[in-house]
Amino acid sequence: PSCGQYHPLLKELKKKYAGKVTFQFRHYPLTEIHQNALFAARAAEAAAMQGRFWEMHDMLFQNQSEWSDSTNATPIFEGYAKKFDLNMDQFRADIKSENVNNIIQADRAEARRLGYQSTPTFELDGKKIDNPTSIEEFSKLLDEAIKQKQNNKQQN
Repeated sequence: PSCGQYHPLLKELKKKYAGKVTFQFRHYPLTEIHQNALFAARAAEAAAMQGRFWEMHDMLFQNQSEWSDSTNATPIFEGYAKKFDLNMDQFRADIKSENVNNIIQADRAEARRLGYQSTPTFELDGKKIDNPTSIEEFSKLLDEAIKQKQNNKQQN
């Protein structure tokens, strides 16, 4: 899946721009074509409740082939949670919780409102951008945005 293909690029960008750029992730699980997409989103948000979203996010994408077609992804996701020393009772409760569901559904509703129909979809400063095809292309966009923000600060 395309999101999985972008994962290494985004991981590299997060390192390169640490402290300069804030990365946000919004859920848009394509349940029509990925049977465990919603469950994976729930696992990521359940980990987020314990401050470990990005770790779970990375684990999910790095091991997508392990769980994507599984008929029982629960033990797989719980295994990931254990690797991060999450409170397992809380993780199990959160993954099923209305709160986690509401976070994901709000992200989906916002994506639909904006007319997004595929993943990944990228925004830069709140504006949709064409998906960059390389680290260099993405870096150029980010560098330009950083420079623009710095210029705006100097003018004020």
